[in-house]
Amino acid sequence: MRATSLLLLGAMSLLVGCHKKEVPASPTATQSQGDSSGETAKPMAPPPPSITSHAENKIGQGVAGTVDDRLTAALRGFVQKKGRMPQSFYEFSSTSFDSTPRPPEGMKWVIDAGDTTVKVVPK
Repeated sequence: MRATSLLLLGAMSLLVGCHKKEVPASPTATQSQGDSSGETAKPMAPPPPSITSHAENKIGQGVAGTVDDRLTAALRGFVQKKGRMPQSFYEFSSTSFDSTPRPPEGMKWVIDAGDTTVKVVPK
């Protein structure tokens, strides 16, 4: 009887004492602007050379270039899904494609936030 009581007491202690503690959000995490999905902005890793050699990683506005219909459709899909513009070309391409499409020789991709397009411009 004493062994059964100790066993029962031990099992109850484990059940009461074992619970997951909620971890508070990091104070440095910030809410993405205009992101309705509730995602927090995560610092982006530096872009790989394949991105920097084929694209301007910064978002532009009023960029003069030729609009690429396929990449523009993917960009608009990103904006519709996330509710915001990407922070960089790297964020856009890494969430939209398995590998970054190559621009024509001597050109690079640029995101134009002014009209939500992806354009090809000279390097």
